[in-house]
Formats: sequence, C-alpha cells, structure tokens
Amino acid sequence: MHESRVRPAGVAGRRASVTRMSNAFRAGDVDLDPDRARALIDSGEVQLVDVREPGEWDAGRIAGARHVELEQLAAEADSIDREQPVLFYCRVGARSGMAANAFRRAGYDAYSLDGGLLAWDRHGFPLEPEGGRVADH
Repeated sequence: MHESRVRPAGVAGRRASVTRMSNAFRAGDVDLDPDRARALIDSGEVQLVDVREPGEWDAGRIAGARHVELEQLAAEADSIDREQPVLFYCRVGARSGMAANAFRRAGYDAYSLDGGLLAWDRHGFPLEPEGGRVADH
C-alpha cells in the first residue's frame, strides 16, 4: 500500500497531515480511522460534516460538526470551504464515503470517517449532547 502526505492547497501556514492510502477495493485513500480523525478534528485541521438524517443527529453527534443531510449536500456544496479539508461522517461510513468521493470529484480535499459514528463511539470518543448515542438508521 502506498502512503503520501496530503497538504491542502491555498491554506497559508496550515500543515494538514492527512494520510492518503490507495487500495483498489476499498476507499482507503478517502477513509480516516477514528484516531486520526479525532486528532484532525481536535487540531481544527478539517471541517466536520455530519450527513445523517435529523433523528440520528438529534440522538448524538461529534462536537463541532455541521449537519447537512446527504440529500441536501449538493445544494449546500458552495457553503463548504474548498481551502480546508472536509471530513464527512455518518453512522457506519457508507453515506459519508459517497459524499467524500463526490466532493473529491468536484475538487475538494474530502475524507470519510472509517466505520462512521459507530467506530467513533466504540473508541470511547465523546458524543454530544450529554448522554448522546448512535441512533439506528
């Protein structure tokens, strides 16, 4: 597997160190494991977008995320900064993987949380609001 460092173009003074990995059968170059995703979120190096449905969002989410349902994402694309990497997430990673791949085709530096919010929660990472949970889809 080949690894390379990704640095977002046009972001002065910011050195994002998102790792891309290519794999023919899995979108490994798009997927970020929960540990790496949390580090990037905590450092402010990525925009975080939750593409789940409203009931899922209400049940629990990652702090600092913006909620844009998958069905509304195309209409909201211009409101997402092209100059900063964007990390999408959903419940298990399927919807966010589609979003990340579509945004990459449109020229964004886009990623998906590998395993989605379920993986995030399994790692013991926090959810909002207090007592938040991963809702069924």
